[in-house]
Amino acid sequence: MSDVLGVDFGVGWCLTVCSHLVGVAMRERVEMSYYRKAWDIRAYTYHADIYCVGCGEGLPEVDPEGNDKHAVFESDEIMETDMCGECGEFID
Repeated sequence: MSDVLGVDFGVGWCLTVCSHLVGVAMRERVEMSYYRKAWDIRAYTYHADIYCVGCGEGLPEVDPEGNDKHAVFESDEIMETDMCGECGEFID
């Protein structure tokens, strides 16, 4: 089988292209697993402050003013300069 230019496109060409496409799809799938997911918890807000996951998980569910502790997800926007209210580490 040949195209308009006279180049022969046999079964070998098809197998080469198909195997390349499968390889690219597999590499993309592996690379995607390293990304954070939008539903991953990034921090917690509690009593008008923000806490890293390690410090925030140990906080009570309700603060002294009666407000619930809230999770901050990867899809939420926070300032790059936000620091944990307990340990002082930057929230990444």
